[in-house]
This record gives sequence, structure tokens and C-alpha cells, in this order.
Amino acid sequence: MVINAPHGEAHLLSIVKVKNLTFGFNSTPLINDVSFEVPVGSLFSIIGPNGAGKSTLLSLLCGDNTGSGSVEIGGRCLTGWSSQSLAKKRAVLPQNVSLNFSFNVSDVVLMGRSPYVRGLAESDLDRDLAKQALCAVEMGDYWNRDYTSLSGGEKQRVQFARVLVQLCESALSESLEGKLLFLDEAVANLDPAHQHQVFKLLKILQQQGLTIINVLHDIQLTAQYSDHVLVMKNAKMLMCDEMRTVLTPDKLEQVYDMPFRKIHDSATSWPFLVAAS
Repeated sequence: MVINAPHGEAHLLSIVKVKNLTFGFNSTPLINDVSFEVPVGSLFSIIGPNGAGKSTLLSLLCGDNTGSGSVEIGGRCLTGWSSQSLAKKRAVLPQNVSLNFSFNVSDVVLMGRSPYVRGLAESDLDRDLAKQALCAVEMGDYWNRDYTSLSGGEKQRVQFARVLVQLCESALSESLEGKLLFLDEAVANLDPAHQHQVFKLLKILQQQGLTIINVLHDIQLTAQYSDHVLVMKNAKMLMCDEMRTVLTPDKLEQVYDMPFRKIHDSATSWPFLVAAS
């Protein structure tokens, strides 16, 4: 849906539109006729059991794979974006990023600036943004550290800084309206404190207009931070709705084939759901 905005610009209510998306290998469907829309500025989570198709779906949304049907980003077919324009429009953070060469942490973060670099070297602005992004993920003292010497959680926080400087053109506080961040179980290797640190930073970026599409396994993180939830099971979309509509004991039992129960906690504003078996 599109409404008229000031200055004659179109304002999209849905930043991503997916219609009849299908993908597979040989005769095995990995994504089977999936259709949905992602509201602008939402934190949109994709959940489901192992092998449901969550990561495959995300790869189709961000353009790493191509299926039949259609994917639109910002009102334009995904295939209609140039690689540089798409790199400025959306960033992708997978669960694991393999870098086997001995890069400094600064080099890894500055990789996110490649869509903006003019000439052969990064500018002072690029380096300033990279330093600010590392501070935002509590890695400010790691600028000259060897990336390959870091723990898995530390590497993931560096990668988060990388996508942060990819999304922000000139300032970390700028408007991110119309931009997208895709995360594929990106907090799985982090301890609880750093998981919540990342999500609190995501909520700040969301207030700046960023839309976040996030594959998750953790039901409580999904409940605490998500606005909308899409459920995958057996390569199909089982449901897609607002978080409180999806995350109920009855519906989670349909997804995971095991009972759940909801525990009331007056200290929280989100549902607290636990497996009941």
C-alpha cells in the first residue's frame, strides 16, 4: 500500500512485500508459496523449528538466493536494485562470518563502508564512524586487535559494528527510514547480557526508522523485542501477525509439537512463555 507524502514522495506502509515465493532444489521445496508484508520501521522476527526454512527465507529476502514469485524492497523488485544501491539500502548479519586471514578489527568494521568509499582509501569520516560503532557494541578498545584471535561472541559484536556503519551514511544518529537490517540468529553466540545489549541497540535504530528482519530461536527474546512474528514450519508460512497474536501457548504448540504455558509476570510488558513438558 502506498499513500501520498509531502513533497510528492511516495511513502510505503510496507517496506518488504513477498508474493508466492517458492524455492527449492530438485523436487525438494525449501520455501513453498510464501506471501507476507513487513511494515516499515518494525522489528519483524521469523521463528520456527529447525529445518523449517527460516534462514532460506531470509536469504531470498536479502537477495542471496532467487526463487519464483516476487520480493519487493521499497516498492521495487529486488532484482531491480543495483548492487551498490542495495548495499546502501540493506545490511545482512549472519550467525557466523568466516574470515581466515589476519585482519585487524578496524579492517573488518571498515568493510561496511565499501558502498560509500570514493577512491582507494577510507576517509576520516569512515574511520570515525567505525570507532563509534565499536564503542556502541562495547568493543572500542579492540581497534587494533587481530580479528581471528577474538572469541565467537566478540567476533559477532564486531560484525554488528560492520553492518551499523554500512547502514549509516554519515552519522550513527541519522535517520534510517527506508533501510533494512537482516539478522540470521545473529545473537546466538552471545551471552545474555550482550544479547540484550544488541537488542536494545536495535530498538534505538528502530526509533531512527530502521526496519529489522530477524531469524530467532529464542522465544523470550522474540516476545520481549518483536513487533510482528512470522512462523515457518515444513517450508511453509504457518502464520504471520502481531507478536501477541502469534505467541500464545496454543499456537506455539502447533509450531513446536509440544505444550507451552504462559506465566504472568507483572514486572514485564511482554508474554513469558515456557515449554511445559
